[in-house]
Amino acid sequence: MPIYTIGIIQFDDLLTVPSGGGTPQPFDFTTTNTTGSVVADYEFQISASATPVTLSIEDDDPDFDDGFIDFPNNSTAGNNQLLSAPVTVNGVAYGPATMGDPPSAQVELEFGFSTTDGQTFYVVRIDGVNVGLTGTVLPQPGQVIEVDTAFDGQEEPYVSVPCFTAGTWIDTAAGPRRVESLRQGDLISTIDSGPQPLHHLTISEISLPELLIRPSLRPIEIMAGAFGNTRALFVSPQHGILVRGAAAEIHFGAPEVLVPAKALAGGRRARIAPLTRAVTYVHLIFQRHHLLCTEGMISESFWPGGNLAAAQEFRAIFGAVPDPVPAPVPPVRPFLRVSEARALAI
Repeated sequence: MPIYTIGIIQFDDLLTVPSGGGTPQPFDFTTTNTTGSVVADYEFQISASATPVTLSIEDDDPDFDDGFIDFPNNSTAGNNQLLSAPVTVNGVAYGPATMGDPPSAQVELEFGFSTTDGQTFYVVRIDGVNVGLTGTVLPQPGQVIEVDTAFDGQEEPYVSVPCFTAGTWIDTAAGPRRVESLRQGDLISTIDSGPQPLHHLTISEISLPELLIRPSLRPIEIMAGAFGNTRALFVSPQHGILVRGAAAEIHFGAPEVLVPAKALAGGRRARIAPLTRAVTYVHLIFQRHHLLCTEGMISESFWPGGNLAAAQEFRAIFGAVPDPVPAPVPPVRPFLRVSEARALAI
């Protein structure tokens, strides 16, 4: 099975912020909470010396799930997400997994929570014990987090790096240009903010053998005309496509939402692209998250995340990381999870 890498901030690096202020104390969140029922209104701080811990997880699908929704066993005691390498978290040694009934060193995305400033993080669990936090963007050293709402039964793709494929035409202040021809400083047309300078561009080729080994990196083909695009377009699985309509307003309280391309695959508008050759991915990075027009379709730029674990994952999969990477920012539109996107019946 494929092996995925994620970063976490271990609970030993979290400090509780006392009510009314004062010196932060060691984090006292119960490590056996399975639904997030007691974390609403919690406030805590990331230690200034916090260093991400890397987990290597063997899984039979590209999504990191809560155990009871992990197909096919749908069981917290029998999921297929297993540590593939030993790791020490909060002073406890785990893994690698050994087979049995149930197998040891099972890993889960136990529950998620949103913060009062609009971020989303997830609690990671190993062998029945909650051990730390992860997310598309990891918490930063010294950051204070105030929990707004918790939610159970979550999933998050291991690879969350949105990008275009070479050959895609992007609207710029000087007219449409092929994405791979763009350079740092070029003015790119954005939907909300007009022309914006390109902060960084990264190009990386994924070989055909690697795509066979790592199916989570296979591009998604958006059919011609599906979202206003004049021809078929190819994007990475996590690339956010703008979807408008009453269904988005009814289900999510917003007239426009971003839907990961992989959530569209299998419907009439998109599919997983056939494996015939290598694919060249191109990342457009700005100082903030933007909506771009690509041959008539509106989709996202790279969603910046300025933390060590995200930079390490970016480097491991796609090569050089820009220096400096822009600081974490909120998404330009609400970004749906794959399970949420299904409610739109796109």
